[in-house]
Amino acid sequence: MFSASEITPSVGKYQEAGVSEKVTITEVVLIENNGVTSLQLKTSNEHGQTSQSKRLSLKTEVTPGKSVAAWTISAKYLQNVIMSATGCSVVESQVVLKAGSVAELKQNLERSLVGKSVRGLFSSREYQEGKFAVELYVTEAVGGKRLVWDPSNKYYNIKLAPSTPSDGLPF
Repeated sequence: MFSASEITPSVGKYQEAGVSEKVTITEVVLIENNGVTSLQLKTSNEHGQTSQSKRLSLKTEVTPGKSVAAWTISAKYLQNVIMSATGCSVVESQVVLKAGSVAELKQNLERSLVGKSVRGLFSSREYQEGKFAVELYVTEAVGGKRLVWDPSNKYYNIKLAPSTPSDGLPF
């Protein structure tokens, strides 16, 4: 006979959508794609499962039809992660993000984040029917209780719109 304490849950290689109590930033990666530079944070949770943030654009120009530059959104996201990981203030987190070059920004983020832990909420995004990417959506300090997983929240669990045949008929 065995007890419930002897059962260990099966844990996959990759992070699943939901809240992880301790997520460690393992790497800051620069990505070049079609002339657009972005950053991505790689992570590992308390069970050794890996994941990443969404791609964080460094584009400072405002795209036609948009009200803010992509970097403005990326900087706010990074500010949240920096404050969650280090306990620093808004002003101190802004100092980390001030850099003269992309290489300097990457170096500042590595120095401030790699090896540090946060409590993270991971969202899932369907990129192909039945296939999901799980990404670090928002963070808080380890031990926080503000983040709550809600699988019905449309921002946490994004699915593709159902496809319809090209002739418009439902069959």
